[in-house]
Amino acid sequence: MKIKKWIGGILVVLLIAILGTYFLNGELLQGRIRLVTPSGTTWYVDTIGGGDGTSITSPMLPGAAILDAENGDKIIFSAGTYLVDDDIWGLGVYVTGKDLILQGAGIGLTIMDCSLDGFVFYNATVDVIGMTFIKTMEDGDAEGETAVYALGGANVNLDRIEVKDFPLQAIYVDGEGTELIVENSYFQNNYQAIHIFNGANGYINNNKFTKNVDLAIFIVEGTESTIKNNIFFKNRVGVEVRDSEALVDGNVFEKNEWGAYAYSYDGGISNNQILNNKFLSSSVVGMSLSGSPEDSTLSANLFSKNAIGINVWDGASSIITNNVVTDQIGNGIISTGASPTIAYNTIANSGGNGITLDEGDTSYVVNNILYKNIYGLLVDAMAGAVEVGYNDAYGNTTDISGTYVDLGGNRYDDPAFVSVISFDLSSISPLINQGALYFVDDDFEGNSRTNPDIGAYEF
Repeated sequence: MKIKKWIGGILVVLLIAILGTYFLNGELLQGRIRLVTPSGTTWYVDTIGGGDGTSITSPMLPGAAILDAENGDKIIFSAGTYLVDDDIWGLGVYVTGKDLILQGAGIGLTIMDCSLDGFVFYNATVDVIGMTFIKTMEDGDAEGETAVYALGGANVNLDRIEVKDFPLQAIYVDGEGTELIVENSYFQNNYQAIHIFNGANGYINNNKFTKNVDLAIFIVEGTESTIKNNIFFKNRVGVEVRDSEALVDGNVFEKNEWGAYAYSYDGGISNNQILNNKFLSSSVVGMSLSGSPEDSTLSANLFSKNAIGINVWDGASSIITNNVVTDQIGNGIISTGASPTIAYNTIANSGGNGITLDEGDTSYVVNNILYKNIYGLLVDAMAGAVEVGYNDAYGNTTDISGTYVDLGGNRYDDPAFVSVISFDLSSISPLINQGALYFVDDDFEGNSRTNPDIGAYEF
């Protein structure tokens, strides 16, 4: 019996739920990327200062240390709450043209209160490690709107940090050549946790985003970013990608309004890879794609108990393959004004239809299992040229309805699943070797499709 990837993912979610925030300091730590190799002086700072900063017993103020530091230096922040303020720190709030390590005592120990100012990194390479960033003051005169603002070709690595309660963008990354790495960190109750903009790039790995009011991650205008192995829980939107190219891989989206949303605005690039994610209990939609002039690919994702599993609309020409879409409250997949290719998916137990196609251009629906939905496949009269073949529709109120080009090979057989939890095929399934080789070479788990079965899994 094959062990399903999505079951393993659910176990990870349960483990993190037990460990809470502290998973960031535990065995689930990944990566430990460092941009700066310590090669110079180690400076020691605290909230009081007064020393020369050369030893832990003679700490100086942070601003002075940042100004004095040279490339390769490390600045160690003792435990305590620091008011980040350019009136106190001087130009030390702004790191320009230096390669530095800013090392805190750990999450919840070294606390940066950015009510007045945040860190600005310009054309600098900086590792920021082991700190909490907060904003406690809501003052109309306060300048601090971000915890970290990176621009001008800066390269910034944030590792084991916590960021919470920022009313706008907590982390803002701007401009071509500017790059952000975030790992093992926690973002809560911000308006937007991370905003990557205007040609900047991001590598966001193994973090947790909880209850951010608007967007956990917003990537916009020409960036090429990677978002991997993160948890998005109870945000309005987990990830939004606009006019950009992004890899969204191996994440868990649970109880957000929108799990993820990728789209083109006014004809920009929107070619995204949405792979190996879990979209769970989204109140609006698990994954939405719209207005894409190029193909985006959704493959090997699990969609469970969302209001709608996948929504494709407004010109999106997406490739939707090898997904398991089960127990949606409404439709499993709905396409309006778009031209998707929907192949090798298992779509089951939808409260609405398995697949609905409405007002589109040419679409392909091939090699899918449509199991116990209202309509298995509903093709609206306005759907355009829809080619349908080699699907298995079984146990739906109505299996396949509408006007379409019949490619042949459609079946109406009980799939004979091993179970309706795993949805893999048993040895007696009539769907084994009954598909046609369209669009993809591997199944949900990476098994080769040479003489393909129907549905997300090869036997």
